[in-house]
Amino acid sequence: MSKLKLAHAATFKTEVKIPVPAGEPVAVEFEFVWMNRKAMDEFADDCDRKDRIDADLVLKITKSWGFEDEFNAENMAYLLDEYPYSGGEIISAFYQAYSAAREKN
Repeated sequence: MSKLKLAHAATFKTEVKIPVPAGEPVAVEFEFVWMNRKAMDEFADDCDRKDRIDADLVLKITKSWGFEDEFNAENMAYLLDEYPYSGGEIISAFYQAYSAAREKN
C-alpha cells in the first residue's frame, strides 16, 4: 500500500541555511507553499523574468519563517537586502524539497 496521498497539505516546512558574511550559515525554518506542476512552471517563468531576486518573488513561495520578526513584505525585503545571497538559498531550498521528495519516491 502506497504512503502517497493525493490530497496533501497546502504548505510544508524545511530548513534554509542563510549565508552570513564572515560566519557560518544560520539555519532558519521556512514554511513553503505547495505547488503543482503548473504553478511551479509559472514560478520558474517569474524567476526567469526577474534580473534579481526580490521580496515579491520569494513571497510567492513562502508563508512563514522561523525569525522572531514578523513575516511580511517589508521584513523579507530587509532580509534580502542585508543578506544578499539569502534569496537564492530560499528558492534553492524550495526546489530541493521537491527533488528530495522525488529521490525518496
